[in-house]
Amino acid sequence: MDKITRNIIIGIAILILSFLLDSILLRFNPQVSFLNSFFVFLGGKLGLIIFVVIITLLLAKKKRIFPFWLSVIIGIVVSYGLKILVQRPRPDLFPLIIKTSASFPSTHATIAAIGGFFSWKLENQYVRWSGVVLSVLVGITGFYNSVHYVSDIITGVLIGLVVSWYVTKKQYLSKLFHF
Repeated sequence: MDKITRNIIIGIAILILSFLLDSILLRFNPQVSFLNSFFVFLGGKLGLIIFVVIITLLLAKKKRIFPFWLSVIIGIVVSYGLKILVQRPRPDLFPLIIKTSASFPSTHATIAAIGGFFSWKLENQYVRWSGVVLSVLVGITGFYNSVHYVSDIITGVLIGLVVSWYVTKKQYLSKLFHF
């Protein structure tokens, strides 16, 4: 079995497991946590915009902005397309952020995974790991803020990683942007 097939099978297995965990994990209620304001900020639009701007600035030095933004645009289109098709309602809990759009998949998680993927391409170990950790935190906020099921987040992450991988593996982009 080649590496790509193995990774696809692992991704599908994780996605199936996340659907099984949804009902169990939704029993957790973060309403009284001291981290509420941090996760509300990080899970909001402004937190995500700041994250994307930071990644853009870091990638500017290496002329990698185009593949990053192409991945972001494709990821958003795929994510919103699935939201329109699936129309999964958001968890019926006490959300820390009020959202009215469909839940599945998490667009924040898609964009965060794209940011983490491109952060991993940077040479500086501190910056690389900071980007990945921040990506994971952005993904976690959707569940923590009670606006997503775990499966929404896992699917968003998988979309982001697949789109980023595909964009960076295209031959003409690889040569043009040094991936």
